[in-house]
Amino acid sequence: MSEFYSHDTSSGELRILFSGHMKCRPSHRYDTLRNHYLMHVVMKGSGTFAPGDAEHELAAGSIFVVFPFQRHWYRASRTTPWEYVWLGFDGPQARTLLSECGIVPGRQVVHGIAASELSRWIADVSTAFRRHAPGASQTALGYFHLIRARITAALSAGGGIPEPSVNRRVADASAYIDEHYYDDLTTADIASHVGLERTYFSKMFVREKGMGLHACLISRRVAVAKRLIAEGELTLAEIAHMVGYRDYASFERMFRRQAGVTPSVYRMRRGNGKRGLERI
Repeated sequence: MSEFYSHDTSSGELRILFSGHMKCRPSHRYDTLRNHYLMHVVMKGSGTFAPGDAEHELAAGSIFVVFPFQRHWYRASRTTPWEYVWLGFDGPQARTLLSECGIVPGRQVVHGIAASELSRWIADVSTAFRRHAPGASQTALGYFHLIRARITAALSAGGGIPEPSVNRRVADASAYIDEHYYDDLTTADIASHVGLERTYFSKMFVREKGMGLHACLISRRVAVAKRLIAEGELTLAEIAHMVGYRDYASFERMFRRQAGVTPSVYRMRRGNGKRGLERI
């Protein structure tokens, strides 16, 4: 195994930390949690990559990406162990840059890549790091973006792993909202439930539903709040708590934006005004 590290200690939106190359022994396995992203390009042979509970059989021309602190393992074939190169990277923009080319949690494998081309690029990064070449970090970043372009092209051509349909993911998210609208729920929580990055899934959700994740969550909360107000059994403060708001003022602002009136006015119009005025 050979691995070479960047000597650039400056921070940035994206940093290439190191690169490497390895011819694996039969059944050689890694399963270490990492605090950075790791992208492998399989040059020869075959092996298995398992992010979470999924398992993917990979061969030459495949890429697999490990996310920070993601439970995973990967193992070389017993009969045709793989040879691969890799880039380790991090930075505030790393996740966004990956999602823009289609790599998100749950979709971390790409097929149909020109492995010889990408392995030469990563070898050039290793050479620049090993020699402490001027501009080595910029060289590494340039090759990283070229690799992103190849990933985008491969996925557009159908080189991604099979995944649940868009309709199924959107339906799962909608059901999750229905079941957890009363929790302190965020759009990131909803996207994580269906195994996708928030920005990527939000765009998918809007295309299918005509509204965003947050709008769908608010719509569900307002619908439940209106029903509870109409039933007249609870105070407005209790209703606010039951639809996910610990602060009544926030609930009132949300309700007025959506319904056009405050909860107390809505209650009065529904004929339960006395109770609403007595105990908010």
